[in-house]
Amino acid sequence: MRLKSLIAPIVFSMLFSSAAIGAKLTITNYTQSSNGAIHFVTVALPDLGNSGEIRCVIRMNDLPVGMAEDTIKGVGTLNIYIDGGTPDATKAECMEIE
Repeated sequence: MRLKSLIAPIVFSMLFSSAAIGAKLTITNYTQSSNGAIHFVTVALPDLGNSGEIRCVIRMNDLPVGMAEDTIKGVGTLNIYIDGGTPDATKAECMEIE
């Protein structure tokens, strides 16, 4: 009986810890200059009190055309410079690196 009373707290603990670990950063804003030479990507960590090393990649036609890495605390903006600009549509992808 004692074992059964311990299983529920252990299961709930595992669920909550995996939810916290699985939380991802969010891109809150993505803009670029008129010629596409400068891209501004604002990201937020799940816990605004934490710091993290962030990498953002700009993709055009599904190929990487620019990248930047920076440390942010909670929320921060990465500026990515691309020589010649980006004439086609682009998208930003960001991840926390360890």
